[in-house]
Amino acid sequence: MSALFGWRGDVFWCSRFAADGGMVSSALFRVAEGRCGCFLRAPSKFQVSGSMARPPTPLSQITPASAKHNKGRLEDRLKKLTTTTVGKLGNPSRWMTKDQQRIWKQLVKAAPGVLGENDRPLMEITCVLKQKLESQNIENAEITQLINCLQKLGMIPAERAPVSQKVLEDANPWDRFKKPTS
Repeated sequence: MSALFGWRGDVFWCSRFAADGGMVSSALFRVAEGRCGCFLRAPSKFQVSGSMARPPTPLSQITPASAKHNKGRLEDRLKKLTTTTVGKLGNPSRWMTKDQQRIWKQLVKAAPGVLGENDRPLMEITCVLKQKLESQNIENAEITQLINCLQKLGMIPAERAPVSQKVLEDANPWDRFKKPTS
C-alpha cells in the first residue's frame, strides 16, 4: 500500500493505492484556523455507490428489433431460464402427512414444466410451507420462503407485465365531489 499527498492552497489531499496500482481511497481536507476537517471523500473502488444498473426488460416486452440487435444477450438469458431435470419426481415422501401429500399431488398437476428428482427437496419444503399456510399457522418469513420456492419451481412467472387496474371509462371524474343525496 502506498500513498500520495500534497497541498493545493488551503486544501490537503491524500490518496492511498493498492499494490496493483489501483486507488483504494482518496480524501480532501480543508485547513482553517489551525483545525483540519475532511470535507470531501472521494469514492473508493471497493465502496458501493448508490446507483444500480437498470433491470433487464422482461422477455414479454422485447420488440423484434431489440431481439435482433441483442440476439446473443437474449440467448444467454434464455439458457439461464431453461434447465434440465434429472429423473422423475415420483410420489410424495413417506414421512409427509396426508395433507402434505395432497398438496404435493396438486402442485405436480399445476406445474407448468417438468419436475425431476433434483426438484424433490424443494418440492418437500414447498409442501410443508403450503400446509402451514392452509392451516393458517405460518409466519411472514415462511410466506416469503414459500413464494421463493414456488418461483424456483416455476409456479410463479418470473417475468410478467404488472397487473393493471380496471378503469371505469363511464364514470365521471367529477362525481366524487357530489354531495350524497339523502
